[in-house]
Amino acid sequence: MELIEKICSINVRGTIALLIATFKLNNLKVIKMKLKLLIMFVLVFAVQLGFGQTITTLKGVIKDNKGTTVVGANVYIVELELGTVSDINGIYELKDITPGNYTVKCSYIGYQSQERKVNIQESVELNFTLSEGIMLEGLMVTAQKREQSIVEIPAAMSSLSANFIDNLGFSQVDGLADYIPGMQMQIQSPNNPGFVIRGITSDDGASNIEPRVSVFQDGVSISKSRGSVVEVFDMERVEVMKGPQGTLFGRGAEIGAVHFIQHKATNENSGEVNVGAGEYAYKMGEGNVNVVVAEDKLFMRLVGIYKYRDGYIRNLSGGRLNGKDTKAFRGSFHYQASKNTNFDLIYNYQHDTPPGTAFKSGTYAPAGGDTKPWTTADLDAGDDLGLDRTVWGVTLNGKHYFSPNSSLTSITAYREFDSYESFDADGTVAPALWMAEDCFGKQLSQELRLNLKLGDKFDGFAGANFFYEDGYQCVPFTTNEQSYAVLISSMLADALNTDLETYLNTSIVAQPLVTDGVANTVSTLNDLLSPDVDWGSTLAYYEYIDNTYGTDYYSDIYTYYALCNNPLLESHSEYYKNYGTNSSFEFFTDGTYKITDKLKVTAGLRLTLEKIRSAYEAGGDQSATLGFATSAGSNILFMPTDKMTHEETFTAVVGRLAFNYSLKDNIDAYLNLSKGRRPNVIEYEAEANGDYTSSYEVEVLDEEIVYSYELGIKGLTLGQSLYFDFAAFYYDYENFQTSSIDETTNQLETIDAGNAAAWGIEYSTKWQISSRFNVFANYAYIKAEFDDEDADGNEQEYAGNTFRLTPEHSLGLGFDLNLPVGKSVSAFIRPNYNYKSEMYFDEDNDEDLKQEGYGIMNVRAGIVIPKQRLTFSVFANNLFNKKYIIDAGNTGDNFGIPTFIAGAPRLAGAEVNIKF
Repeated sequence: MELIEKICSINVRGTIALLIATFKLNNLKVIKMKLKLLIMFVLVFAVQLGFGQTITTLKGVIKDNKGTTVVGANVYIVELELGTVSDINGIYELKDITPGNYTVKCSYIGYQSQERKVNIQESVELNFTLSEGIMLEGLMVTAQKREQSIVEIPAAMSSLSANFIDNLGFSQVDGLADYIPGMQMQIQSPNNPGFVIRGITSDDGASNIEPRVSVFQDGVSISKSRGSVVEVFDMERVEVMKGPQGTLFGRGAEIGAVHFIQHKATNENSGEVNVGAGEYAYKMGEGNVNVVVAEDKLFMRLVGIYKYRDGYIRNLSGGRLNGKDTKAFRGSFHYQASKNTNFDLIYNYQHDTPPGTAFKSGTYAPAGGDTKPWTTADLDAGDDLGLDRTVWGVTLNGKHYFSPNSSLTSITAYREFDSYESFDADGTVAPALWMAEDCFGKQLSQELRLNLKLGDKFDGFAGANFFYEDGYQCVPFTTNEQSYAVLISSMLADALNTDLETYLNTSIVAQPLVTDGVANTVSTLNDLLSPDVDWGSTLAYYEYIDNTYGTDYYSDIYTYYALCNNPLLESHSEYYKNYGTNSSFEFFTDGTYKITDKLKVTAGLRLTLEKIRSAYEAGGDQSATLGFATSAGSNILFMPTDKMTHEETFTAVVGRLAFNYSLKDNIDAYLNLSKGRRPNVIEYEAEANGDYTSSYEVEVLDEEIVYSYELGIKGLTLGQSLYFDFAAFYYDYENFQTSSIDETTNQLETIDAGNAAAWGIEYSTKWQISSRFNVFANYAYIKAEFDDEDADGNEQEYAGNTFRLTPEHSLGLGFDLNLPVGKSVSAFIRPNYNYKSEMYFDEDNDEDLKQEGYGIMNVRAGIVIPKQRLTFSVFANNLFNKKYIIDAGNTGDNFGIPTFIAGAPRLAGAEVNIKF
């Protein structure tokens, strides 16, 4: 830890002073500038970087080892990100190349790739002869902001290639997470995801709280949880970095980063269509078309997907639950301004309108049903439950090469999400806990990065970015007090029965919320009293006692009289709303230096100056009779307050230090030390006043810090057909932040849960055994717990408890087998299996709220007709219809009636794919 502190605590006082001055002078009007002005600036800036240079040509012929020309082989100049394909005669040509030393790669499916170093000073002819091969694909990554072999990355990471994603058949990230060791995904709905890396969950939807996992899309942060779930379609690859990644992925990458890298427009005319149907009215359509608009200059790619599935839980009150309805579109343009300057303009749009989530009660059964999560539910509000979410964004990526070894990258982006989701929090037919979440967020970002390579000694980058976001999360709550009083009757009994029994010889008797599938209601609290009270005689008696003995009982008894006789409202609505407006300037640098032929050192540092402005308000439509029960005044759940605003400015430094040691060619061992950070939280904490009322105080929680220690070995062997990656890690957390219900005020708040630790091991492997057969497997063991004591030696609330959503053991494995069944037809089968051991769904580790260990088998099979570029496939996800849950407890657990969300049952179907 001391070593990491020394690395991250360099003398930055002068820099910080300069940044603070810059920050204070920042005019928010600039933040709100129109995106088109910023794009125009970047375009003009980058184009001006182009200057006249000597140009030349690279060309040649590509054949296989039998002398046959290869049509459609890819030829690519790495340093220039410039490529083409061979024509019908196997000839390729790249024109107008700036003289210099380059790396040229030639590849084609089913053949071993080749890589050549070439010095181009004039027109050069470079021929390739390809041999059939069984090399793995998808092992070139850009996690360190430069293209490298995954073996060179001194940290645990996973890269899922386009073919791997397509072969699995999943278009939602939770399906892919099962094949990334150390990662779990929980998606209650596209609006409510939980990214879990090495035991730590990032799922808070509050607008003023930064996620723990950075989620990126083509170099742009999409980390806010309500906007981070995107359909995984037409991908180039998905990269997942584990451990603190602040140097590479910014202020939100405390425990890891997920990067979706989408296919961009390329210099070819091509297209693809995929359609399918299956159980639960499943239907899907996906397609892409790539067009050359101007030869060697402007290319366009249009992509779309539609997926629909009925909910697999029937709701007696109307509709179905746990379904899917997603439409997404992407348009991208690639402009080759010159051989040294290029731009990608990308527009992403996604609209989700699935039905409601089945938060089914485990306490009260629907009429004629049971409390099992997988059977029929009866959730009040019926068809009105569900989600309406729109996410869209525009990104402009520009890159200019000053030379083959130096380049400038600009990433400009604007993004918005807008969602409204309603759900039944009590999980029954009773109109007691109808809730919703209304969220909005917008962001603007600009990054500039200079990459520099000095021979074979140094490779790295330095840069700066600006990030601005503004959003809110509003949680409306509507209830029928006549039902809600029954729900909290046991809570009322605990709060009032001592006085009621002492003075009135009566008590509140707890009632069931639902009986035989019918909601119970009461018109006043008198209906909960047993035996009944003769209020007239009682009040007269205590008035006489007060007058005779000088006591003051009457006023207290009259308070109970008014409380128990006031009519309960049939409808009461209230809400709370948090706001978050964050802006940050970050300066970062990271690079790898080759000390010897075998030893490399990688170091990185990121300095952040951020301004966090948070606000909170709560209100209601009318005074609730039951507000006293939760100290919420005129409300029931959320204590009313006018809008409160607080602003703070913070600075932070995070970094990493790593060593690679080459054991042999393409096999490296590494040691990685790093520091991660979750920014401070401005919290509005409710304080009980001792008279059934509360007030709010502003509290600024300390930043959450994690120190990470990782040791690993990874390699590519057997002629680059076998990849393996083993890692062991240890995390040490300070000021671990979590959500909790205050027992005094009954208000939900973020708290500092103290110290925690996590350690474990991970292993993954991919083996291309032959050109027709490959296997893959991964395994993770994670032990993540809260410490027994905090930093001051005090016993912690969650001492010894396991982190939620963290199985100790997880396993994923599968294979892909292709066999010829005729001259022009081949068949394939692709089974895969994943297993998770028991896991808890809350930090309390409630034994009634956990999922026992279970495994899921998926399979996909079909035939391919290469000449027609046609594929027919059938699939079955959860082949053996395993019953499991993805969450338990939820809001209902705070009222003693936990709810449960069922996992997906078997879904079988068929698809047809054609390429042209």
